[in-house]
Amino acid sequence: MREKLNKAKILVVDDDPLNVEIIEEILRPKYEILSVSSGARALKATAEFRPDIVLLDIMMPEMDGYEVCRRIRGNDQLSLTKIILVSAKPMLEDRMEGYKAGADDYVTKPFNPEELLAKVKVFLRLKSIEEVERIKSDLISVFSHETRTPLNSILGFAKLLLENQSLSQAEEEALTHIRKNGEEMLNLVDKTILLSHLKDGREQMKSHKILLERLLGMAIERVGAELRYGNVSLDVAPFMDVVVDVDENLMVTAIACLLGKAAKLAELGSVIKITAGNDYGCDNEVSIMVEAKGTPVGESAIPCESFPFLVGDVAHHGRGSGGLDLYIADHVIEAHNGKMYLESQGATTRFVLTLPRATSDVPENSTSD
Repeated sequence: MREKLNKAKILVVDDDPLNVEIIEEILRPKYEILSVSSGARALKATAEFRPDIVLLDIMMPEMDGYEVCRRIRGNDQLSLTKIILVSAKPMLEDRMEGYKAGADDYVTKPFNPEELLAKVKVFLRLKSIEEVERIKSDLISVFSHETRTPLNSILGFAKLLLENQSLSQAEEEALTHIRKNGEEMLNLVDKTILLSHLKDGREQMKSHKILLERLLGMAIERVGAELRYGNVSLDVAPFMDVVVDVDENLMVTAIACLLGKAAKLAELGSVIKITAGNDYGCDNEVSIMVEAKGTPVGESAIPCESFPFLVGDVAHHGRGSGGLDLYIADHVIEAHNGKMYLESQGATTRFVLTLPRATSDVPENSTSD
């Protein structure tokens, strides 16, 4: 029978030798156990032993389990360590105090051995999943940042070479192709970094009142290359003087993502229609509709969160950032208490985003009379 090379580590903190003996008897056959009898020793042991789980008694002299829990949670290097409080106190207020201190779960003495084993297994599995997710996030972030420098060099030299008037048609087409794909790759890198920051909370919103029309203008400017390469034009209906309270950069990114996705779906040389109204909300909401004709994407009236990485089919997977556009847009819109929908009928696809209107119709960057 093969065993794991590295057993999971469990730190037992309890000043009652009998309790420690019982817990060790239950867990030692499967896990590496270290037991200490005080809060001070527990803090030292967590730094040196680096346990996966801490089984922490609440009632201890000098430093109780709540304080030990708070101090462990204050150590960033132990942020994924799971803490299970062990106590004879069955009252709800005791549990709530433990959760406020940062505990993950609570076991009441006398505990059932099977329950303890089950909780340990569950939290070890959860810690493993969180560790994998953190590694993936860090790898994506590092890869994305490291990719930006060579991509910027490629784009810079391609642009410089395209300024050469003596290029043959074949050479110009080849350099244009290099520049186009380089811009798509850089765009994908930027979106990957943004999504990573949105998922782990590093992207903080800074909202202010701004005209919706101005946001749209900045978004159109941002996706200029995608529209140009797709030979797609825009038909923008006159916008109402609507003010929204949003994070300008994030909202421009969200609208640009919708426009970029529409450009990828649209037929070459077609027109993307952009309109605004409140057909999908009420008087205190405004909707933006982006309509394109081209590649069909599915059923009608589907919330966009149902398609976190919408591609359509494998044949179109190489067309830019694919469903990443919708995934980012949906995150941003939801963070602003808005909604986003995808409607598809035949070859026509419409993206709809609905946002709350600002309480004031005066944008903060304008000068009142």
